[in-house]
Amino acid sequence: MNKIYNYMRTKIYTFIFILIGSTTSLFSQEKLLSLSDAIDYTLANNYGIVISSLEENSAGLNNTWGNAGRLPSVGFDLNSQNNIRYVDGSGTTNNNLIADLNVGWKIFDGFRVNITKEKLDLLEDLSQGQSAVVIENTIQNLMLAYYYVLLQEENLKVIEELLTLSKDRYDYELARYDMGNAISVNVLLAKNVWLNDKAACLKQEYAVKDAYRTLNFIMAEKDNPQWLLISDFAADTSGYELSSLMEKMISSNYVLKNQYINQSLKEKERKLKESDLLPDFSISAGINNTLSRSEVSGNNASNTNTYSPYGNLSFSYDIFTGGIRKTAVSVAKINAEISEVRTGEMIHSLQNEMLGLYDNHLLRMELLSLANENLETAELNLNISEQKYKNGSLTSFEYREIQLIHLNASLSRLVAIYDLIYSETEMTRLTGGFLNSVGE
Repeated sequence: MNKIYNYMRTKIYTFIFILIGSTTSLFSQEKLLSLSDAIDYTLANNYGIVISSLEENSAGLNNTWGNAGRLPSVGFDLNSQNNIRYVDGSGTTNNNLIADLNVGWKIFDGFRVNITKEKLDLLEDLSQGQSAVVIENTIQNLMLAYYYVLLQEENLKVIEELLTLSKDRYDYELARYDMGNAISVNVLLAKNVWLNDKAACLKQEYAVKDAYRTLNFIMAEKDNPQWLLISDFAADTSGYELSSLMEKMISSNYVLKNQYINQSLKEKERKLKESDLLPDFSISAGINNTLSRSEVSGNNASNTNTYSPYGNLSFSYDIFTGGIRKTAVSVAKINAEISEVRTGEMIHSLQNEMLGLYDNHLLRMELLSLANENLETAELNLNISEQKYKNGSLTSFEYREIQLIHLNASLSRLVAIYDLIYSETEMTRLTGGFLNSVGE
């Protein structure tokens, strides 16, 4: 009895020391991190999001009427020409300073300016749409990484519980052996089980650290800080309406929106090729100023200053180019038709994907319900078996088998929760829900 009493007292003291140490570590090292905080970190620092934001700014800077060709061009040239000419031993020095100011403006170019500006608008919209896709994918990856950390931590708790049970069993068998109530085989078997569970616990601790590294990378946290995740590891078990999901997907899916923009860009390309069939009109005006100095050997130098204003009108039209322009128009029309077909294919593909996700989500909800029921049964069986084992009506092998059943039931339930969260994030991404929630 004294040995069992000492054993229980040691366990209580050890638990208190571990609790105090854990609490001290918690307040001194770990930082609280909710899912919303993790999303804020990611939106501000994630590498892909920062790059897409810079690309979006570049597209915005490029979208100007000047790049479209609407504004006139202004140029200024300044040249200096100097030479000496010798005739019969007499030299003539000539110095010319020529300045030219020119303004050119294309009045009509087959509507290319307007079409090009519309194309630049679409390219800016496409850049914004691509940024939206990057943000959506990154938020989804962040959420899955966050919940994956929680999954691994919950797995660790389950394995630690099993480790506690196996350690208790080993200590119990050891105490019985010291009192002469157990054989050495049971002690060795209990020790072997405890060591295996300890090894599994060490592996799971590494899995937790690795999951945290992935989470920190998505948030672009280079120092790998220690976090305490405070959001619940739980899935939304409320139902979804398939028709509503389909409507949101068609109206809000950013990949599909980008495809519509690409389709419009192909149409603008066709119009640009058709504009090549029209003539060009342009005007130019300016002034030329020439300052000349001429000096013949032995004579005084003469200076002249000449101004020459000018204005020009230019008309150009390619009468025949070997059918190149008409061929380019035909090819552009085909490319526009291809883009339209691809849009239809994408809509069909997204609808199929949503149907699969919806059915899979319903299945995972059922699996989670079964996993909860299975765990309740396993916990009840474990509690009953513990008493039977200590009463001697249950062998060590049978008790271990029941422990493993409880372990697998616990892990299966956690995986079922994570799988349901995964399907929820997939449906949210397809319906454009991530950006809407961020905007709110």
